[in-house]
Amino acid sequence: MRTFSLDPPWMASTFLSGDQEGRRSDRRTPIGRKCQPLTAIKSGQPGSDFHPGSPPDFATADPRPPYHLAGHVAGREGLSAAAGQCEIPSVQLVTPRFPHRFATRLLIPALLAVVAATLPAQDPPAEGDTDQGVMTRLRQRLAAAEQQGETALLTRLAEIGTQLGEMKQSALSTVTAVEQMKRDIEQIKQEVATLKRLPNAAASGGTGLTTASPLGVQPPSVQPGLVITATELAEAYQKDAAAADKEYRNNFLTVVGRVDQFTSGSTDGDIMVQMKTAEGLPRIKFFFNRDVAFLVEVRQHEGRIVWSETKTTLLQLGQQLVISGTCTGRELDVLLTNCRIEGLPKPPTPTPRPATPGKATPTPRPRPTPAS
Repeated sequence: MRTFSLDPPWMASTFLSGDQEGRRSDRRTPIGRKCQPLTAIKSGQPGSDFHPGSPPDFATADPRPPYHLAGHVAGREGLSAAAGQCEIPSVQLVTPRFPHRFATRLLIPALLAVVAATLPAQDPPAEGDTDQGVMTRLRQRLAAAEQQGETALLTRLAEIGTQLGEMKQSALSTVTAVEQMKRDIEQIKQEVATLKRLPNAAASGGTGLTTASPLGVQPPSVQPGLVITATELAEAYQKDAAAADKEYRNNFLTVVGRVDQFTSGSTDGDIMVQMKTAEGLPRIKFFFNRDVAFLVEVRQHEGRIVWSETKTTLLQLGQQLVISGTCTGRELDVLLTNCRIEGLPKPPTPTPRPATPGKATPTPRPRPTPAS
């Protein structure tokens, strides 16, 4: 079955007339040459007759569409048309479809409106703005974004550097504390070992001490070249311990320096004096027996070592001293044992008590002679 869409009645008459020349055929193909007169219906109502090949009367015909053949509306209006009189076996004409050009005209503005709504908001172009001005603003925006990114990155790097510095400082403090603790432990061990060796050294008489009187200490006979300051002795062992041992170990030295620290009051009567040296150098420690060095009863009092009987100061911090002793080399510190302090004030000679007048001196009783 063929379906045709007819325009107003003058176009329909052309189709049905079978005009082979196509004078009014428009874009459609003629149905056929022979066709009986058909009844035209205007808007579903019967109209006037027209003959093939003759155009409709424009004076009486309503130019407004739609015009349909009777055969098209027969089913809805209950009319019968003479469509069967044509040579075409069956003809059905339908209402013309909605033109695509009208849909396109409505769809394109809608799409443009949607695209415009989805575009990001931009600065309206200034009046008389050129392409160069647009590029300038674009470069400014890119430069601002790059600057913000660089600033954030530098800030973060600075924070990370600060955190790393704090961690490093904390680690260094921990290492320093551990090293100081190790040095203190080693120092205590050396002091204990040195104190244990003091009685043996005193018994062997290796110090060469000579006592001239009960209340004084004679200065030792010092060999030339063995008088040295505490700083020089520490530098020698810091620079080359082996060479310093060859020159000073087991030799009797006289060391000059200032008191940096001292300890006293141990159970066996030993005293340790430490002399001040430069930063980073080993310390010089002197160990001596209280009774041999002072020959009087002393005690520690308010950072000093004083004579117990007269409260005379014999030793105090910062005091310039000359100490003689035997160098035993370096362990953690440079040690000297069996030492004595030169130039200490001598205690006064005790005055003998006078005899009580009028009191007879007792006569000693004779001892019995043992029997032979």
